[in-house]
Amino acid sequence: MAVLEQRSSTSPMIPSQPLEDTPMSLHNLGTISDRTTFNNRLTSSRDPIGSLQFSLARAGCLNIGLDGLRQNVRLQLFRSSSSGLTLIGSSNNPGTTPESLNVKKLKAGQYVARIQLMASGKTPYRMRLSRQSPNDVIAEERTWNAVSTNATAHQGTLNATNTSDLFRLNLGSATALNLTLTGLNNSAGLQLLQDSNSNGFIDSGEVVASSMTSGVEKAINLRTIPSGTYWVHVYGSANTPYTLGMSPAVRSDLAVREFDLGTLGNSVLTRTHTVSDTNTSDFYTFSLDSTSHVNLSLTGFTGDADVRIGRDANNNGLFGGDEMVSYSARRRAGIDESISVSGMIAGDYLVQVSQYSGTNNYTLRLSNGYPSNLLPTEYDLGAIDGTTTFNYGYVGHSTYYLNVADTFRFSLDRSRTVNLTLAGMTNDVDLRLVRDINNNGVVDPGEVIANSVNYNDGAEWISEPLAAGTYFAQAYRWSGDQTSSNYYLSVSTGDWYSDHLTDAGIIGMARYFDTRNFDRRYEVMSILRAAKDYGNIDATELTDLRTFVNGQRTTMPDYVHNLAYKVVNSNPANQWWTGGASTRTSLGNLYAGATADHLDKLISKWFLGLDRPTAAPSTTYRYTSGALFQSGVAYQDVVQGGLGDCYFCASIAGTAFRNPSTIQNMFIDNGDSTFTVRFYNNGVADYVTVDRYLPSTAAGGRYYMGWGGGLYNNTSNELWAALAEKAYAQVNESGWLGRGDSSNTYAALDGGTLSAISHITGLSNTGYLTPLSSSEIISAHNNNRIVYLSDGGHAYTLVGYSPTLGYQIYNPHGTTSWYSWAQVQATFVRWGYSGIRIPGAV
Repeated sequence: MAVLEQRSSTSPMIPSQPLEDTPMSLHNLGTISDRTTFNNRLTSSRDPIGSLQFSLARAGCLNIGLDGLRQNVRLQLFRSSSSGLTLIGSSNNPGTTPESLNVKKLKAGQYVARIQLMASGKTPYRMRLSRQSPNDVIAEERTWNAVSTNATAHQGTLNATNTSDLFRLNLGSATALNLTLTGLNNSAGLQLLQDSNSNGFIDSGEVVASSMTSGVEKAINLRTIPSGTYWVHVYGSANTPYTLGMSPAVRSDLAVREFDLGTLGNSVLTRTHTVSDTNTSDFYTFSLDSTSHVNLSLTGFTGDADVRIGRDANNNGLFGGDEMVSYSARRRAGIDESISVSGMIAGDYLVQVSQYSGTNNYTLRLSNGYPSNLLPTEYDLGAIDGTTTFNYGYVGHSTYYLNVADTFRFSLDRSRTVNLTLAGMTNDVDLRLVRDINNNGVVDPGEVIANSVNYNDGAEWISEPLAAGTYFAQAYRWSGDQTSSNYYLSVSTGDWYSDHLTDAGIIGMARYFDTRNFDRRYEVMSILRAAKDYGNIDATELTDLRTFVNGQRTTMPDYVHNLAYKVVNSNPANQWWTGGASTRTSLGNLYAGATADHLDKLISKWFLGLDRPTAAPSTTYRYTSGALFQSGVAYQDVVQGGLGDCYFCASIAGTAFRNPSTIQNMFIDNGDSTFTVRFYNNGVADYVTVDRYLPSTAAGGRYYMGWGGGLYNNTSNELWAALAEKAYAQVNESGWLGRGDSSNTYAALDGGTLSAISHITGLSNTGYLTPLSSSEIISAHNNNRIVYLSDGGHAYTLVGYSPTLGYQIYNPHGTTSWYSWAQVQATFVRWGYSGIRIPGAV
């Protein structure tokens, strides 16, 4: 930047002849009326000073640029009069940096520009003079060879005797470019230039971009500029300091006060502007006098624009990171952007509108109303005919994201009764229905049709007869709740759910899951839990749950319907809750007035396997590692433990031997460390759920049925047999196993019969047969029956027969042995097998 002085009573007076006998070249440029270019050279030995005389016919500005240098020089401007030369200004940049003088106002008269070589040697130079305002002479005082983020790339001053600063920018490749001019206390201009014809002047068409805003601070934001040489031009005629910032970010990260909206009060602030490839970002400033809600909408654009709000808290000229309060970037052309934030403290804030794609003429609105009185189309549900759901609702806060309201637009092609539900919340979110009668994008008095403001996380419901037209549904967080919540919105003109159910939460959750590809078990559990939204289960909710479970049976897998039916209707096992404890507590079937905890326990009992059987006092339930199956199913996987349930062990080992697929299909892995297990009650499938927690010894080994691998935390454990035994203990509480003790305990399984074969397989069985018949045993074996043998106190299963070796029999204690017929007769007293007796084998 040139060092300039205005003439005053103390300005130096220099005689008309040069001081000392320094060689000097003299040139007369005549009258400077527009542009003049003069080329020459200086040599330290002959003419180290060049003096150029010229006149100005009229008062006005003058711009001088000196470039093409190979040595350091000093440029001075004098006013010439009969009394000598008066110094106007001087420029002496380091090295070969060009020199420049830009003076706002000079009187008509005679002037001298003096160029002095400041080192030995020689240098050419090119001097350009112009009377244009703003300056059109290119002479940079600094050069950048790359663009990096720097909010204070250069700090300088403009005044009446230095109206212009230029900076050279050499770009080796195409880049996005953001330039800002901040720290101003008077107006200044900002341009990006390219000297296409290399004449050293700014000609028509050589202004690549300029800041057109009327705000105090300026910005240029370009999506991309090609490689090449450019100049950044800062200019102004009033005294002002300035800070020039630059950044290569596609979305500018330089904070700048382009548009000042003032203080946000009760009125809606509205501004219109455009973001595009040649202006990718607009910054607005506003202030709050006190803690307030702030709502923002960005509407009317046809491409894709984003918006964010925050503050430059540390005043470093950069915007982003933890200084951002919230943002909206929906990335869908034609979908409006919106921010609604509660509890914003008093202070100054920035709003940035940025281009994502396309040219976007936009309307920006800000308000402090609660609920938000702005109506952007954040989500367009389209024309409603039937049921439309929105499954990703969220109000609350996360890192760099705050949002306390969402607005949905929908339309009707004719008069219809429409119902809306808001469900699936974990905190208080309310709902209202609005029609923007005057289409001004603002909720005016009389435009709210209905609202639903139930407390806590209760579901919301609105049902209204509506005429054809466009409407808005707004979901918003209750003002007293500072927590976050997901939600599911449905808008419907009628469906099975609204025709058959009454409770908004159950309807809303059911509609949500109708559109999702979730596991149906999880869906039904969530719908059942929707009845807890207000605490106790009322009569309407109970009726709706039963109607849903019974009416939607065909949409559920059999096991899901079976478990859900037990939750909402009745089952003998519902009478008690054990939870693995040594004693049980009273529970009961679900009833009108039941607590949310009561419903939770029933869901946990049937769907989550948390109602574990009472085990031996010396045991501890531990999460057991391993896989359900290791290398398939084998009868040897069944190893009886510290329980007298040999009948069950023999039956399930025999099933594993004869029909491994029956064992595999007996289990449903729910993916949450639980397994639904199938048994058969008189040939009809019944289900119970178990988790991975199994009773173990103090040392961590198995206490009941073996699990193969060793300690509870061994990943090679094979769990299916132990889980089946546990499930058998749990299903015993339903009463249909026919045992004298129908409690949910392992001990209740002591002693039993081959009826366990039917419970496991769904097949009939012969009952106990006596006496032993070798021909029938062999026939049953050859016909793929499960053969069960009893020695009067312990059960076994037949796993092989050979005319030469005899009968191969598995003892559930883990041994397999060959028996002759004589040994069979000597050991076993009764037997039986699966299915009906084989004709002709008796």
